Amino acid sequence: MEFKQIQYFACLYEEGTVTRAANRLHIVQPALSSQIKNLEQSVGELLFTRSSQGMHPTPAGRRMYQLFQPLLEEFERSKNQVINSNAELSGNIRIGVISSIAESILAQVINEFTAKHPRVSLSITEGFSNPLCDLVAGGQLEAAIINRPRTRLTLRNDLMLDEEIVLVSGPKAHIGREKLTLKKIMGLKMVLPTKQHGLRKILDSITSSENLELSPIHEIDSINAIMQLVEISDYVTLLPQLAMKGLNGKQLSINKIHPPNLTRQISCVSHPRRPLNVAVTTFIEICTRLSIETRAK
Repeated sequence: MEFKQIQYFACLYEEGTVTRAANRLHIVQPALSSQIKNLEQSVGELLFTRSSQGMHPTPAGRRMYQLFQPLLEEFERSKNQVINSNAELSGNIRIGVISSIAESILAQVINEFTAKHPRVSLSITEGFSNPLCDLVAGGQLEAAIINRPRTRLTLRNDLMLDEEIVLVSGPKAHIGREKLTLKKIMGLKMVLPTKQHGLRKILDSITSSENLELSPIHEIDSINAIMQLVEISDYVTLLPQLAMKGLNGKQLSINKIHPPNLTRQISCVSHPRRPLNVAVTTFIEICTRLSIETRAK
């Protein structure tokens, strides 16, 4: 039994198909199949069964994965510490972000990260929370920053930030500085993201728990377009504090809503069986810090 075989086995276990595992390992499929066959001969048991849906671990395969995965994670962490203790970070990292991050602090995060680690290239995907989670689960992204859902995820889900959601209006809406309840704003002319948007899912969940229903006149997924429309019309919207970055120069007002307090959580999701490398961890740390600093302003 060779260590390389254990690594190949774990990758196939996590990916579920020879094609995806071979692509992740950057080897040809016959080489992977051969190593798995040799490993099965070494342990004297069948580790996978094949079907049209992919490779399925046997009870022996599941037991073997449970035994070796902690060792593989520790090996990966130790390897990263050795590589990066005396060497500059390098390589490419693939991260997904929701639009409120992309349109508020992403440029600052990239600028600070690349100033510290110029040899690391970034591939950033902007999207909705659910599709980003699918990309992380499928291995196309190493991590994603999402609106934390109120339902349980199979991915690792690390909280980054709690922030308040506020009512945003322009001068034509004549909202003033009065205190607003969630029930009171239901009658306002509203523009919100579509139901596919992670923020909208959070808002629908909150209003449903209060036996209320959001009925926006318009639905737009671009946060920037929503803010522009609100500024020049009598429409109002509900947006998180991070979206308010760069509000200087815009004729927009903010009203807090209570009861209930409207909040969302931003979290970083990653695959529970794929440890994040130092470059990804560093990027997430910078993003978390700048998110908190921006919220506090």
